Amino acid sequence: MPSIPSILTRKGQESRTMAWGAMQGTFSIMGGLLSYGLGHITNTSIPSWKYIYQVMSGLSLLIGIIWIILMSEGPHNAKFLTEEERVVSVIRVACNMQGIKGHEWKNYQAWHVIKDPKTWFLVAFVFFSMLLNGGWTNFGSLVISGLGFVPGTKGFEPDKEK
Repeated sequence: MPSIPSILTRKGQESRTMAWGAMQGTFSIMGGLLSYGLGHITNTSIPSWKYIYQVMSGLSLLIGIIWIILMSEGPHNAKFLTEEERVVSVIRVACNMQGIKGHEWKNYQAWHVIKDPKTWFLVAFVFFSMLLNGGWTNFGSLVISGLGFVPGTKGFEPDKEK
């Protein structure tokens, strides 16, 4: 799998990373709307939360497969670039001052990463942001409905269906 420095220059990494981070909010809204719609499927024997789980996991699987097929290991073997574009791309990212490939496992490098506190801050940040974001985005509308709030009203109303 490619790493960001292998396909972007250092100058381009900040703006692309910020754009990807900004899309998290957009996809949270889209996921919430999709979950809200799927949560209102009531004419089947399958509970609505299972629809949400199945559709969201299916979309994640599909996007992951597409990503694996389309992404290359780096600019030197990108399927979507011509040979000339590959050469230009490799020269462009050469200013990052790092190699394109490195498949050799080095224990001292792994140990250095394990001891680095920045690694653990990043792990904690990703874990806690995705824990809240994933669960709340996908199941938030069901939790709110389960608390007694009825869609289309101005507040708490006892659900008349129960």
